Amino acid sequence: NYTCYSIYNGYFYFNEGIRKEYRERNGDNAEITVQSNDVAFAVNALFVTILGLGQIVYYGGMKEGSVSSMTKIITLCVCLMSGVYIACIHMYDWALWIDFLYMMATIKLVLSVLTYLPQLILNYQRRSTEGWNLWSPVLDFTGGVLSLVQLVGDSVDLKEGMQGILGNWAKFVLSLLTLGFDTAFFLQHIMYNHDDSYEDETGDIEETEETYSLLEEDREGESESAVV
Repeated sequence: NYTCYSIYNGYFYFNEGIRKEYRERNGDNAEITVQSNDVAFAVNALFVTILGLGQIVYYGGMKEGSVSSMTKIITLCVCLMSGVYIACIHMYDWALWIDFLYMMATIKLVLSVLTYLPQLILNYQRRSTEGWNLWSPVLDFTGGVLSLVQLVGDSVDLKEGMQGILGNWAKFVLSLLTLGFDTAFFLQHIMYNHDDSYEDETGDIEETEETYSLLEEDREGESESAVV
């Protein structure tokens, strides 16, 4: 996921050859809106992910559950696609490095969707968000808003307009995906928590009534004993 995004942002920001291919495709004065903070975000996310995986391995997490077959298949497919396209770049004139980076961006977006979907489906199946930290989508949503604002601001600053936004479509689409999925999480939390609260209140009422009935029976029993 973040390996693809780091490659995409890193090459667009540091590699002049990629920028040249971008200008050839979009105009001599076209400027890509990938900035240094985009590179920093992707590399930082990649580092934290590697650190998290290292902790899983170190603390024996792999012993409790191995990597799923789907994850292995996706990883293998990404590696094969990358290898085949890089080979095509060296063999054919039509294959360009900029398209390889766009392929990396597409893979990143697909994997992002696959990252969000399981939690969304799980919340729906359980009809609850209990036990799930809401701060994660809150911070994620904030990042998506700021990312979109920066992309628009950079496009205006570079006088690229919509071309600046569409030229960095990976960041644009990623921001929209983030906002869309996080909004869905918020709605789930509001709807399911409301239902949970209703069920808890109903349960408390039933429990109170049952306790009251038992107390009444005990009192009646004590009264009968006193009469005898």
